[in-house]
Amino acid sequence: MMVALRANDAGPHTMENARRKAYTARTFKMTSEEFAKRMETEPVRRQQATLPGVIGIPGGLPLRVGDDVIGGVGLSGSPGVVRRSACRPASTRSRTSSNKGPDPDLFASLKPP
Repeated sequence: MMVALRANDAGPHTMENARRKAYTARTFKMTSEEFAKRMETEPVRRQQATLPGVIGIPGGLPLRVGDDVIGGVGLSGSPGVVRRSACRPASTRSRTSSNKGPDPDLFASLKPP
């Protein structure tokens, strides 16, 4: 883990939940939401969900540079899907692969309403 942020009023489970979402996204090179959907139709995904650190809950995104997955981001503790959905387009705006650095608005959409 490189960076972890936690709000003062976040539940005690949110850090571990976010870490597992990021791990799942990085390991399987897909969002944890996609992993969760595939658990419904692919028995092997249900089996993989029993591995330590893997979780099938939306909120994990793979970090990509070009075609390579170099890490994962996990969000937990947001009330509902609104902020998780906001992260999806923000992650696609990242300019990391062009070596210009991340988009300054990358985390702006994650601020609470």
